[in-house]
Amino acid sequence: MRALCLYNIPPLPPTLKERANVPIFTLSRYITILFFLNNVTEGGETAFPVADREELFVGKNYSTNLSRNCNRGSLVVKPVKGSALLWYNNVLDEESGKMGEVDMLTLHGGCDVIEGEKWIANLWLNAPRGDQTV
Repeated sequence: MRALCLYNIPPLPPTLKERANVPIFTLSRYITILFFLNNVTEGGETAFPVADREELFVGKNYSTNLSRNCNRGSLVVKPVKGSALLWYNNVLDEESGKMGEVDMLTLHGGCDVIEGEKWIANLWLNAPRGDQTV
């Protein structure tokens, strides 16, 4: 499946002197909302292989091959038209109270569609990293 994501990124100033005055920051996908736009006859689940099971991630005791191991995920969600999934992609930095490092437990992917087709839409809410200001 292919997705079309449009970004409006203003051009940088043309000279190095002017660029020195431009704040540099990195936006991260702080929150992901995945909308299911149709029902799928068979397959097409969204699987999180290590959700809430850090011991699997640490020991690499999981498979990212969702074609063969879809149902072995810690969390497997069947696509239902009109429903949505929301998750945070980063952990909270306890010291600053801001967005911290990427939460590797949110590793996810789409399982094979066996019958029918799957239509989804993603909404990514971006935020600067915790050590940056806008």
